[in-house]
Amino acid sequence: MSDTSESEYDDHLVSNTEEVCSLIPQVDSMPNDDILMRTLVDSKYNWFEFVEQLERQHYSLDVLVDLLENFFLTLPHKNLSKEELQFVVQSHRAFNAVACDMAQDDRIVRSINGEVVTDSESELDECTATKDVRSLVVRKQASVKRRSRRLKSQILAEKRFLSRKMRSHTSKIIKQFPNVGEIIEEYVIDHNVGADAWRRTGVLTFDGNTNLKNKVTYKKIQAHLKKILGIDISYGTVVELCIPRNKRRRSAKRYRGLAKVTTRRARKGFNLRYNPDAHWSSAFYKGLNTIQYEDGSNVLNINRDDAAGFRLDTLTTCKQHATPVVQGMDVLTTRTDYVNKTPSVLQTTSYNFTRTKTTPEVCVGVVKAVPIHQKNPAQHYSDIQMLVKEPLLKHVFYNCETGNPKIIDCIRVDGASDEGPTHEVVQYFWTNWHFQQGKVVTLVTTRSSGSSYLNRVELQNGCLSLGHANTFIPSTLGGSCIDSQTGKVDEHKLKQNLSLAIDAYISRVDGTPCGETNIKLFEGSDSSGIQSICTSLEIYLKGSKKAKLLLCSQEPELYAQFEAIWGIRDRHLVHGLPSSYIFFLRCCFQKECPHPICSRGGSIQDYFWYPNGPPVSTLPLPSIDPERPWGSMSCTDHKGFCTGHYKTIMVDLDNSTEMLKDVQCHLL
Repeated sequence: MSDTSESEYDDHLVSNTEEVCSLIPQVDSMPNDDILMRTLVDSKYNWFEFVEQLERQHYSLDVLVDLLENFFLTLPHKNLSKEELQFVVQSHRAFNAVACDMAQDDRIVRSINGEVVTDSESELDECTATKDVRSLVVRKQASVKRRSRRLKSQILAEKRFLSRKMRSHTSKIIKQFPNVGEIIEEYVIDHNVGADAWRRTGVLTFDGNTNLKNKVTYKKIQAHLKKILGIDISYGTVVELCIPRNKRRRSAKRYRGLAKVTTRRARKGFNLRYNPDAHWSSAFYKGLNTIQYEDGSNVLNINRDDAAGFRLDTLTTCKQHATPVVQGMDVLTTRTDYVNKTPSVLQTTSYNFTRTKTTPEVCVGVVKAVPIHQKNPAQHYSDIQMLVKEPLLKHVFYNCETGNPKIIDCIRVDGASDEGPTHEVVQYFWTNWHFQQGKVVTLVTTRSSGSSYLNRVELQNGCLSLGHANTFIPSTLGGSCIDSQTGKVDEHKLKQNLSLAIDAYISRVDGTPCGETNIKLFEGSDSSGIQSICTSLEIYLKGSKKAKLLLCSQEPELYAQFEAIWGIRDRHLVHGLPSSYIFFLRCCFQKECPHPICSRGGSIQDYFWYPNGPPVSTLPLPSIDPERPWGSMSCTDHKGFCTGHYKTIMVDLDNSTEMLKDVQCHLL
């Protein structure tokens, strides 16, 4: 409110109050501030109700005018909240606006009746309320009218004044078969096979039955009722026995709602996919947390995952989160169906070096683009070699006290073909890393299918998506990728544009906060040297005997390298563990082993997961708790039926063959 309007508002406070309260009978008593405040609270801070209650108490006109003026001016100093004071001010201004309108109408009537109206009474500007006050009154009136219409419609619907008469055939069926609604519901439940049926019982997962019942339609419900009830029932009657899809339509009044059946599309209902190993996997990772996150001085915790792709030339993949903008200057994007003819997707591989009790969390991202970079184990191996050489990450890969490389690596990945520990190519490159970096232990694990969202790196991916929200990067920063003469894609120009786009992405998103740290971004490494051996490696691992002999004769040095690395893998691999979830390498300490740690001599019992902790020859594996088995009704952690529990045991991998067999049998 401007200063002028405030002065006018204060000047006419008394006059407006006199006009409204002119009909109040006069009494000699005068209420104090406590009575006025209590009356205002009882009226729910509505000035109209407040004045009306004072009128019922028959206070004198002079006392009421002065009292209202002084009381209103002292309200800012009362113990009122900001919302309560704002409501009082708004209702008070609306009250005075109505008073001015009433005074104006009264003057018009008096002038028509021949009465003389003085100049002071005809000065409408002095009593005219401001525009915002009048608009507030109009909005309040419209709101009251809308609410009254809704209440009226609700009362009519409850009393069924407008309901149509039930058809005689429908009424006859309901009286003859009162359980017809239950019959329809049982039929629909029996024929609908959604994710809830798979997850709830698991019957459809293990019984091997591939024959599912037909899709449910109202026509098939009609045929089922004819067969069960033995009567002739129409299609419309079947529909009327169910509940309406849209209750606001007029036709919804004909529906009886005996069967809680309607048509709906499928929706997502579970955070997890159904997997029988999910319980075991959760218990296993709970045990891993105790040995991996205790002390990080000699343990390198790597949590790796590929984030969602970032498309250039559009905001389709990065407009899910809002960013502050100047009003009227929204961030613009292209059509959602815009697609380039050339590759234009950037993908960040997130590395989360998880926090331990002695080391902080470090978040790193490697930004890559096809065809500059590949999505395979060789590219990941090249990237991690690049990160080791980064000065900013020296404290991650090396012991801060001794300056030596950390000797225990714990890697958590998902089960994709480029990361999963069960794939032989992945095992080869981790074995090569185990050999080149001189690691005593290299443990690669993955969660059960559908549970990878529990990894810490998924949170980092979410923070990264917030960082690049509403970021538009074109794919032609260095010019068009299409050759103007041939009309074909210029591969050199394409790679140049993608490299420029990566630089633009890093400059924009680098430093995005994640937890108590920030995400540091790097461009993907050049893995052309390692990519050149991938074809030969595939032949060595999966090729025929003839192809392997040909490879040995054509590239003897490369074949010898494969033989050496794979020999280390065979000697250091811990057998008997679930290969789908665990790839565990540890030094064998044999003299003929070329591994740098093994050549020094010693024993695996000399190395521990953390100071004064268990040796690295042990691993926390879940074992079925016999005191809380599956199906128990006396479990203290579950009410009723118990789904079973695991207890984590530090298993000595050298002397627990039977234990490992039990784990394999349980998972298989």
